[in-house]
Amino acid sequence: MLQQFIDEGTKAKEDYPTGESTGMPNPFIECNSLEEAAKIAQVNIKLPEYSQCTIYAVKNSFVEVQYPLNETSNITIRKSAAEGDNTGLFGDYQLKKINIGDCEVTLKTENGKIYAAYFTGEDGTISIRCNTPLKLSEVKAMLQQFIDEGTKAKEDYTSASTGMANPFIECKSLEEAAKIAQ
Repeated sequence: MLQQFIDEGTKAKEDYPTGESTGMPNPFIECNSLEEAAKIAQVNIKLPEYSQCTIYAVKNSFVEVQYPLNETSNITIRKSAAEGDNTGLFGDYQLKKINIGDCEVTLKTENGKIYAAYFTGEDGTISIRCNTPLKLSEVKAMLQQFIDEGTKAKEDYTSASTGMANPFIECKSLEEAAKIAQ
């Protein structure tokens, strides 16, 4: 059963099997707005307005936005609070590092073709992926939108540079942190 998810990557909500066949509920919650998804996932996210997009959230984990790039290609954008690869693509992809402005971006490629890219800033990880290969110019243009919105590479982050509130709350004990995290 796990191999099905590894082979197919992340699918739209209606394609996820649930119930007795998997023994676990579908973690994807379809949302009506980015604000609703951000609240469920506990992440800050700003995106350009996309028509015909579908928005999902996984509680306390990430926001996923899917939209058609053209008649044959769909783009998936993910934002998570966690660091590292959140693309949902598994398998034997080659990893290649590039810079877009001050941000180090990791590309996931196969036979020289780009299928996903991600970078981690202080407020989490942004990724894009596509069911068909992307051109490097497309990847740069899409990720530049997030960089321009103020999501900077971790080394360059300051709250003044992003204009976003610091999401971290200093706690005096583990018990206090546990209460806040619930």
